[in-house]
Amino acid sequence: TRINLPSAYPMRVKGSLVVSGSQSSPVVFKPTADACDGIGTKRQDWPGIEVVAGATASIEYAEIHCAAKGVHFNGGDGSIRNSQFLNNYTGIRTWGQITPKIFGNTISGSEHGIYVRRNSNPRINDGNVITENRYGIYVDGYSSDASQ
Repeated sequence: TRINLPSAYPMRVKGSLVVSGSQSSPVVFKPTADACDGIGTKRQDWPGIEVVAGATASIEYAEIHCAAKGVHFNGGDGSIRNSQFLNNYTGIRTWGQITPKIFGNTISGSEHGIYVRRNSNPRINDGNVITENRYGIYVDGYSSDASQ
């Protein structure tokens, strides 16, 4: 399955999203922009998938290309397994009081492989390959909160 997305709009999840590709046949999310050619890094041809507060996403065996934020857990929670994030500006971003599970993924060609914003507590383990990004895992706390 290939999902081509327009450049102006994110795929916003307000309920639940289940993406179940397979190793030999991943679900591909790619913008309609011709510039997303698999060569240019740190692209922002479409906003990406945004999981808002109260929503969940379970993504397995997907490819996400050329997004500003491949998957943005923006208060919503879930898991990403065995997927590829290629040439996004940020592969995966987490924000809010959430604990998404991130394991077995390949993230490359981005400014930020995984961007962890304040109050989020992602579980990043089990064989992630985070390579050829400017920052592999970037953690951004909040200066007025000592626990950050």
